[in-house]
Amino acid sequence: MYNDKIINFKQLQYLAGPQEPRPRRFYILPKIHKDPLAWTIPHRMPQGRPIVSDVESESYRISAYVESFLTPLFCRHHSYIKNSYNFIDKIKDLNISGSTYLATGDITSLYTNMKHDITIDSIKKILNKYPEPNRPDNYILKILELILKNNDFEFNNEVFLQTCGCPMGKIIGPAAANIYLIDFDEAAINGFRIKPEIFFRFLDDVFLFWNGTLQELKEYENFLNSLIPGIKITLEAHVTSTNFLDITIYKKYLDNNNIKIATKIYVKPTDTQNLLHTSSFHPPHTTKGILKSQLIRYKRISSSYEDYLQSARTLFNNLKDRGYTFTQMWKQFKYVWYDYIDNTTNNNKTNIFPIIINYDSVGRVLGKTYGIS
Repeated sequence: MYNDKIINFKQLQYLAGPQEPRPRRFYILPKIHKDPLAWTIPHRMPQGRPIVSDVESESYRISAYVESFLTPLFCRHHSYIKNSYNFIDKIKDLNISGSTYLATGDITSLYTNMKHDITIDSIKKILNKYPEPNRPDNYILKILELILKNNDFEFNNEVFLQTCGCPMGKIIGPAAANIYLIDFDEAAINGFRIKPEIFFRFLDDVFLFWNGTLQELKEYENFLNSLIPGIKITLEAHVTSTNFLDITIYKKYLDNNNIKIATKIYVKPTDTQNLLHTSSFHPPHTTKGILKSQLIRYKRISSSYEDYLQSARTLFNNLKDRGYTFTQMWKQFKYVWYDYIDNTTNNNKTNIFPIIINYDSVGRVLGKTYGIS
């Protein structure tokens, strides 16, 4: 790439990686958020999420280089959702019939079932679909093949080579997984005899409106499971409400017999909401900011004041033993609901110039003097 003047000498030095690259290591994150009855050993050993740490390996930096080209591409498909707030913007206030099912789907072990050749082909396809004259497509594909097919890692004093899948821990993972499933999304939206009213996907989580029967939904599930080898999805359907990401989506019945979609916060049963204790050795504004940020998130997700209030009460009950006073919490509660202006949704955005100061005696004086928060 340097010889062909694709990159300069400074980029060459950086992308070549460290002089002594760090070996990749395999480890497992326990899925403690799952139902303890469904654990590998119920109530004793949860399932594990396999991770291969790739930081500062010989291919870590070129993985980031490839990822910088892929990220702007995978979000162009209309099933894409960026986060919870983007999802809510797409579905809020939609009218829906009483018989429509709120369906969710979970793709089993997506990363570990991504075939290398299909991954490369799907990325080649999207590069061709959205051409750019200055993008080094041939080199991107060569690097991609290199980092996918040479993913060796250490575990228990032995060295292994991953022959299938994109490891969780590889920086290109989310972008590659999203691109891998674009054809899946297209077939899910238009390929079955019954088309879902809406269809959105966040990595391996799917949400859709289903107007067919439960038996037809099962047939739809079988259809989806036949699209890409190794990709299996399990669908669940509910009539009145369901949970997706950190949101509870439910049908709200209006006075004129219309039904619209509403949302509120979903807290997993294993989430104890043990946020930072106020006695922790952090600047005083840290815990205040944590409380405020949680309430802002609750406001953004809640369709009504009642939903916001219910979620806040649950949070406050969990925080009362962590040094947060009810006076402090309710003051923030009222400020966020009545006075806080959300710049992410406010059309009259103001430009903010960030000034980062050290938390020391000088920094505190500067902050108080010039109103820096």
